[in-house]
Parts: sequence; structure tokens; C-alpha cells
Amino acid sequence: MNESGFFRKLEDQFRGDQFDGRCPISLDRLADEYMELRPEDGSEGIRIPIKFVRNFTVGFQNDDKIPLFCATALSQDILYKKTDTEFAFRQEFIQEMQQFGKYFAIFSASEFIEKMSVFVEKNHMAVQYGPVDYVEIHKQYDIEMLNEDTRPGIEAFFKKDVSYRWQNEWRIILLGAKDAPPIIPPGSGYFIANIGTLNWFHIMETKDLLTNTIQIREVDDAKLQSKKILEI
Repeated sequence: MNESGFFRKLEDQFRGDQFDGRCPISLDRLADEYMELRPEDGSEGIRIPIKFVRNFTVGFQNDDKIPLFCATALSQDILYKKTDTEFAFRQEFIQEMQQFGKYFAIFSASEFIEKMSVFVEKNHMAVQYGPVDYVEIHKQYDIEMLNEDTRPGIEAFFKKDVSYRWQNEWRIILLGAKDAPPIIPPGSGYFIANIGTLNWFHIMETKDLLTNTIQIREVDDAKLQSKKILEI
């Protein structure tokens, strides 16, 4: 599991996202107003016209050190119907995946969640998971959120700009107990969650997405769609 700040540091356009897990605040409706900046020493501050503020982003302390695992959800969002029972991968999805490398792994989400839940409980952690919602990120957050007690926090990791939509991402993040040492310590950029061996797991080549069809059936995916917090 990479640290959450990993994706903010990347410069490539298909993985790198400077707003991953953070909230870029829209200031458009306040263009004629001012922002006052005061030094911590109490000396006189300065007023800056908001129309000159180009990048105002909100996060929280240590929001770059959270263990984060990303996968693509196999759903009809990236498939199109060929016959009554067969589906093929959309070209937009294939083009997106070809940027990531030569191989991909496919596994059961329900089995993965079950094993991760056992690991989390055993190690006294908390977990949150679910699909990413794709939005117009620069219109998603208004400055009024700064006055609320319930800011997005962790939820911001489950919203990304619509330009990433063909990744059809599903994420899982881990949180440590309050006052516990960070799961990813300083000097490290990742965490290995040893959840054991998956019984259903296959490695395939990305080029096979061009020719493969897949048979799917409807399932109750409420467990996979609902973000869930396990008590520590």
C-alpha cells in the first residue's frame, strides 16, 4: 500500500494527481472580495484580492502518510454488451490501462475485503473502502466548508476529477488507532498488509483486454459499494 502522498508527487498525467485526498476550494463567487493574511507573531497582516488567489487547497495533518491501495472495479462502467451474456472492455478503458504496464492482476473483491477485515481487526486498525466518485473537482468544494465542523477529511480520498473516470477506481485505506504511531513511519513510503493468499487470483497481459470478452452476472454489490469503518 503506497502512502497517500505518493500520487501527489507523480508528474505523469494518468496517475499523478496533486489534489488526491485534498479539497481545491472554488473561490469564483468571491472574486470581488479580499483574503486577509496575518503573521503568527501578531504583526499587521496584508489584504489580498481573492481574484489573485489561484490555488487554495485544504487537507489535514499527515494526510500524505495514509496507506492506500487502488484497484479498478470490474463493472459495466468500463464494459459494453456484445451478446446477452458477453461483455467486452471499452476502448477508453483499454487505452487508460495500457499506460500502467504490461500486466494486470484480477481477483475477487469480496475475498479481498474479507481477508483485509481479518487483518485489520487483528492489528487494531480501522479501514475504509469503496468506489471513487468522479466529479468536477474544482467545483466540488466551496469556501463555506471551512466554517463547518464536518469537513470531508478521509472522504476526500474517494472523490477524484472526472478526467480520471476511465480508471473506474475502487480504494481501500487504513487508519491507526488514536495516539498510535503512524502506520507508515517517517522515511518509508509504503506499508505491506499481509492478508494471506487469495484463493482466486490471475495475472494476465494488458494486451489481452483488446480481444477478451467476459461473462458477468448480477450480484448484490452493496458490500462493495458502501464505505465502511471498522471500530478500533
